[in-house]
Amino acid sequence: MNTIAMESFPELVAAISPMLPALPDKPEENAEATVRALWHKAAGLAVSVERACELELPRLDEAGEVRLKALIDKRLQGTPLAHLTGRQRFMGIDFIVDARALIPRKETELLGHTVLHLIDEMVLDGKDHVWIVDLCTGSGNLACALAFHQPRVRVIGSDISIPALTCACDNSRMLGLDDRVRFVAGDLLEAFCACRCKDDLSMIVCNPPYISNGKLEKLPEEIIGHEPREAFAGGPLGVSILNRLVKDGAAFLAGGGWVCCEVGMGQGAWLAQRFERTRNFQRVETFCDRHGNIRVVAAQRNPCTA
Repeated sequence: MNTIAMESFPELVAAISPMLPALPDKPEENAEATVRALWHKAAGLAVSVERACELELPRLDEAGEVRLKALIDKRLQGTPLAHLTGRQRFMGIDFIVDARALIPRKETELLGHTVLHLIDEMVLDGKDHVWIVDLCTGSGNLACALAFHQPRVRVIGSDISIPALTCACDNSRMLGLDDRVRFVAGDLLEAFCACRCKDDLSMIVCNPPYISNGKLEKLPEEIIGHEPREAFAGGPLGVSILNRLVKDGAAFLAGGGWVCCEVGMGQGAWLAQRFERTRNFQRVETFCDRHGNIRVVAAQRNPCTA
């Protein structure tokens, strides 16, 4: 039986490199990594780009060769690589990914690491764990990653998208986190009761849609043509959900608890000022990406606020 051997790998990489769609928020998806990930998928193994680069390439039989060529064709036509492999790595974990929810982005790892840092600073006053609500949870990547990396964490993720919630449940189940992570349907904090949360909820985390509605059609077809539109639409100015977090967040938090959210380019300073102008928050911090752009804003609830 004919097989694709390692010798053909460099030729495949060279062939697709000039034609490969590239997005600046997915720098890891170069030609070599792409072929490796699709090669493994053709062999029957669903892995992220990063995991594919850690593994030896298996040999493919004739059927595998056909599958690989079909996968490469779909990628060159603009189907997201994560949708073809079924996996995306986030904070060191491979997550199930498909069209039900937004593909996790590397940039959101800043939010995850910021939350873990703030949790390490918390004084639990005799409590065994930290309760977190993850709004706009999508595939559940942030909720699951926080629980995976910090055993003290208990997370409830919410989303208005039922398909996204089914994806989130699949990820929680795959990672063995169902005892510490669960998901509910709801529009931001409407799924929760402020008076019940206030004594126990230490953090509200959110990676919201923050692109203005008018800019949606300007997004690359690979994004807007394959991922859920509602995962990007942030209202007329892109800040509708961020405004709701400022307005409503403090009512659900225990004293000293945090609202911690990702923001779009150019929104960080504005959001920090919005938090600072309310009497509900005593401390506001911003966190920048490697280019110096504010991408995460965290605001700590004033313990004296009723």
